[in-house]
Amino acid sequence: MDPIEKRMQKKQCQELYKSLIQMADKENHSCADYVREVLFTAKQCGNISPKMKQLGDNYQEYIEKRNEGAVKKLLNELPGLTELEAVSKQTCVHYNYWTKKVLNEELTFINWTDIHLIEKMKRIVKCIQKEL
Repeated sequence: MDPIEKRMQKKQCQELYKSLIQMADKENHSCADYVREVLFTAKQCGNISPKMKQLGDNYQEYIEKRNEGAVKKLLNELPGLTELEAVSKQTCVHYNYWTKKVLNEELTFINWTDIHLIEKMKRIVKCIQKEL
């Protein structure tokens, strides 16, 4: 991979990490959706981030031990996701802290600041404006 491609991939991965962190803070999705996105991100960014690759490998191993063939169904959005929701919830709970830790460690300082300070300040201001 040439340096320009690598830089573009790093930038794309930063956006994926930010999206996953934001997704983890919201409850308008299923655990199956979140787990699928973590697996997708690990696949896309694992070659530039050993931590992300390890996270994806651990997710896959954990899920497959509990429901053989589940990873393929999740990644391909095959029918039967409701039956996978239980194993996805277990995975979300089991890897919650580690997932957030890896995602935050992989963010650049600017992206970390954006997601943890600027976005939260925007939400605080919006709440204050509603109260006034």
